[in-house]
Amino acid sequence: MDSGLTALMTPHMMSTHTRLPPARVAAGYVPEWDLHDLHSRPCPVCGEGKKEPKTVCERPDELTVKSCNSCGMTYVAQVPSDAHLDKFYQAYASYKGYASRRPKPRRRRWYECALSCSQDLYIEALERTGGLAGRTCLDFGCSTGHFLELLEYKGATATGVEIDGDARAEAQAIGLDVRTDAPADGAYDVVSALQVLEHLREPAELIAAMARLCKPDGRVIVAVPNATELSQHGSGWIGLRVDLEHLNYFNVATLTALLRNSGLWVEHVWQHRQPALRPTDLSVSGTRKSIKQLAGRALERAVRVLLPPPESFDQGTFTLSVLARKA
Repeated sequence: MDSGLTALMTPHMMSTHTRLPPARVAAGYVPEWDLHDLHSRPCPVCGEGKKEPKTVCERPDELTVKSCNSCGMTYVAQVPSDAHLDKFYQAYASYKGYASRRPKPRRRRWYECALSCSQDLYIEALERTGGLAGRTCLDFGCSTGHFLELLEYKGATATGVEIDGDARAEAQAIGLDVRTDAPADGAYDVVSALQVLEHLREPAELIAAMARLCKPDGRVIVAVPNATELSQHGSGWIGLRVDLEHLNYFNVATLTALLRNSGLWVEHVWQHRQPALRPTDLSVSGTRKSIKQLAGRALERAVRVLLPPPESFDQGTFTLSVLARKA
């Protein structure tokens, strides 16, 4: 390289990987991690720690994304401390701008459930692979309980697990069975974790718990952002610039391997949806930002009731969902 050009380059410009810019959308907020208190971890799928993983990119939050040389899993290799992550997720619903759900009349809620069930992939999949009426279901990371309501509408007995106190209280306020911790024992016909595994420092521990709590021949539903798109987009993939609390990026092969390690065998795979990203002004104050989010969500719900989403926009591959069965 020309010595004059080298002298003009900053150390960051000479780095072997790229710092990605934040996306100017509602999901693009950059968390304020303590970068002096990061902890290394091996590949969360195969545990391989002997070989140095390949660097994919540096995210907008300055955490580095790596790729395992053994199984191909993409993940954040140095993550915030458990204490920092626990504190972060205690108020996750507020961080994401979820609107508070005021208790609605049972008749109104049942009408909304009927509408949602007619459009919900997971409800349709479970209905077609063994049904839901009379089944027992456990949903990890249930938030304010929307999926639990759909399960109960279909005749299932549903239990949720949620560590966010505000979200848990909202679910309990409408009569849902939502707990802080996973049950110590029991056997469920259906166990689900929708958009949860990508957040966890040790996703294999949750999958092991799901397998333990699932009945023999029971069903497991898992959904994550689809890192299979990385093979097409490389580090330009939008999934690396949004939802920066994510620590794991699964593709079909690595998610299948994680499930198989706990005796769960994939039967159905869906790659679907476009990323649900709304433009936003990242410089607005917290109060104005919350008002804009609430107004945007209210409008989104109203439009969803009146008009189905445009099919061409809804079709995509940003979400990876699987249905597996316990051997």
